[in-house]
Amino acid sequence: MTNLLRNPSFANGVRPVQPPFISGAWPIDWEIDWYYKPEDPILSTGSRWSLPEMIVIEFIKQFPEDEHRFDKSDPFILKCFWNGAVGFGWKQTLDLPPGRYVFDVPVKPDQWHEISEGNLVRPSPQTSDDWYLSSEVYAKIASGGHFSETGWMYATAVPIGEYTVLTVEHDHPGGLMTVSFGARGRWPFRNNGWFFDGLSLERVDVPVPTPMPSPELDELKAELAQLRLRIDALTGALNARRENALAVLDVLRYSARKMADDLDAAHDEAQKLGGL
Repeated sequence: MTNLLRNPSFANGVRPVQPPFISGAWPIDWEIDWYYKPEDPILSTGSRWSLPEMIVIEFIKQFPEDEHRFDKSDPFILKCFWNGAVGFGWKQTLDLPPGRYVFDVPVKPDQWHEISEGNLVRPSPQTSDDWYLSSEVYAKIASGGHFSETGWMYATAVPIGEYTVLTVEHDHPGGLMTVSFGARGRWPFRNNGWFFDGLSLERVDVPVPTPMPSPELDELKAELAQLRLRIDALTGALNARRENALAVLDVLRYSARKMADDLDAAHDEAQKLGGL
């Protein structure tokens, strides 16, 4: 199937960030959908919001861990992170024909504290009762006044430290369709972030294309049409000749009967004369 997204794996280049963001490198063909500002209300049990850094990074040059990549066909991924509470969303709008579409978003939450060099502690049931709220992610498709979405998915459904593919299916009426994804983490960590890589949008009800007629098939169809016309003409001529033959036969039958009647009359007359 064809991936309909533009720049689905963030390998097609970057653009400068826009205020109020001051650092990062944003992927082209994707727009910021929303983000929490420091003055926005905090969530229950949450902390004051910060602006995340969102940056396209390259394997080997900027990170050595191959497990941070989902799509191994190119070296780029999108990393969104900070050390405070953050929330954000990205979107892309496309003009597409009617059909059923599937949007896949591979995401790897990456929340941790470092208690000693190389020794990471991630949120878990051992760290707090509501640890699963440390990472929330979503994927969404919207078009024609309605939408399909995963809703906020907690760390119990999308484990921290590994990739999970969020999947949304959507019946699109045709025209503009917006796909979006995002995440939020309501508490500060030494690293409060997510990796995104290898997104895809595919149409899953594509009809089988109707084969175009070949020139040879067109010629055969034309010859068949001409043959049908000739058969119709011959059939008409034969029917006309049959009607003529039947008419002649009727005349001959009438003449034969008339001749027979005349002979019978002459015979009767001769007998009468012979009896005189």
